[in-house]
Amino acid sequence: MKKYLLLIGFAVFLINFNANGQETSTDFGVKVGLNYSSFIKGNDIPSEFPIDFKGKIGFHIGGFLKLKLTDKLMLKPELLFSTHGGEYEIKIGLELQDPNNPFFDDKYKVDIKENLILLPIMLDYYFNERFDIEFGPQLGFVISHKTSDNSETFNFESDGYDKFEIGINLGFGYNFADKYRIYVRYNYGIIDRNNLKSSVFQFGLEYKIK
Repeated sequence: MKKYLLLIGFAVFLINFNANGQETSTDFGVKVGLNYSSFIKGNDIPSEFPIDFKGKIGFHIGGFLKLKLTDKLMLKPELLFSTHGGEYEIKIGLELQDPNNPFFDDKYKVDIKENLILLPIMLDYYFNERFDIEFGPQLGFVISHKTSDNSETFNFESDGYDKFEIGINLGFGYNFADKYRIYVRYNYGIIDRNNLKSSVFQFGLEYKIK
């Protein structure tokens, strides 16, 4: 709860800072793009635990506001729908293998698919009219989650998952026209969800309506 309050307080401070400026400028638009998402071991999983992660391709779509703070700095809250997921394999050690148990004869594979609502709150710094760098926190809410595996012995329930996520975003953008911007962004989950942390690369296109 303290983390959520800190992020909300940070956003309110920046909005008030913008409102107290001599000149205010607000733009809004839409964005769409692709995701390459995977997972990283959570804090409760030992570093030597034999687990391999693979990524999945997804997409994101939504809208944004741009609030001018200074000539080069903008606050950009966004609201996105995003599809994430990933796969991982657990390699069972020789001391655990049982030739009479088919589970231990093969790798244990898990497939995760998720749909999320995301609220990034980004700060954009423009080096010039074309290039910018962005950084900021992101809140996420999982609206659907599906987990499947290749074992009849061990199963994960798809309804027993953590629904809230907090992450940090870092990205770069290029405005190749007056209303168009392409961007690359990386999101790292800073809290564990079911002993895993999110790792998402985004590539997309923004269109400024106003």
